[in-house]
Amino acid sequence: MGELTALTAEGASAVVSSDGAELRSWRPAGGPELLWHGNPAHWPFWAPLLFPIVGTLKDDTYRWSGRTYRMFRHGFARFLPFARIIAGAHQATYALIDDAQTRAAYPFAFRLTVDYELSSASLDVGFAVENRGKEPMPYAVGFHPAFQWPFAGGAKEDYRVEFEKEEAAEVPELTAAGLVRRSLRPSPLDGRRLDLRPELFAGGAWVFVDANSREMTFVAKDGSAIVMMVEEFPHLVVWTKPMAPYISLEAWTSHSDLVDADGDFATKPGMRLLPPGETAHHSVRLAWRAAPG
Repeated sequence: MGELTALTAEGASAVVSSDGAELRSWRPAGGPELLWHGNPAHWPFWAPLLFPIVGTLKDDTYRWSGRTYRMFRHGFARFLPFARIIAGAHQATYALIDDAQTRAAYPFAFRLTVDYELSSASLDVGFAVENRGKEPMPYAVGFHPAFQWPFAGGAKEDYRVEFEKEEAAEVPELTAAGLVRRSLRPSPLDGRRLDLRPELFAGGAWVFVDANSREMTFVAKDGSAIVMMVEEFPHLVVWTKPMAPYISLEAWTSHSDLVDADGDFATKPGMRLLPPGETAHHSVRLAWRAAPG
C-alpha cells in the first residue's frame, strides 16, 4: 500500500497515493466527492497515469534498435511506486526515475515528474517528461481519471459530456483488444454534445484523435459539472465499462497500435521523440462548476 498524501485548500480536499502517483480522491469546496472509488469489481484504478505508452501494443511487443521488448497496455508507470519530492498543504510532487526494472521493458533513461496543485474549485496536474539519456527517447503520456456516474443524483441518462468544439463525424473503430482498425464508425456526438447511456460503450472507448477541443465537460441534470481542460494532449477519450458506475474522461498524447502495425517503435503513430537532455511538459486542469442558483 502506497503512502497517501492529503491536500487541502479553501474547503477543498484531495488525496494522492505514491503508488503510481495516482489521485485517489477529489472533493471541491462545497461539492461532492467526484472521483471514482476504485472498486475492483468494476475497475481497480482511480485516475491512473499512463507512461511510456498509451493504449495497447500489437502482441504487447515493440522493436527498438534491433531488439524486441514486451510492454502491456498503458505502460508500467501506474503499477510502480513514485518518490514524493514535495509535500505541502495544497501541493504534492512525485517522481519516477528509470531503473533496471523499467529498462527491461523500456531501454531509456528518464524522469517522469507529476505535480498536483489544489485550489477551492480546481485541481491542476502537471507532467514533466525528461530524457536523461544520450539518444532520442520515444514516449507517450496520458491521464485517465474516472468520475462518479452519477455524481449529483438522478439516473445515468441524465448526464452528458459537452465538447468545447465540434469534432469529426467519424472516429476510429477498435478491436476487442483495443487496437485501432483502419475503418471508422460514426461519432456519437450530437453537435458538441454526447448524451450518456451505458450501452453507448458496448464497443469500447470513444477516441477522438487529434481533437479540436481542449475541454470536455461532464454535466449533470442540475447543471453542476466537472470540466477537464488539457494542454499538449491532442487526443481526447470518453470511456467506461457498460454497467460500471463511472465515466472516464481521458487525455492522451498517443493511442493504441493499428491492427496492422509492424512493431517498429520509431514509427508508432503519436509517439513523441524527445531529444537528449530535454524536458516536455503536459498539463490537465480539473475544475468544478456548481449547479446554477
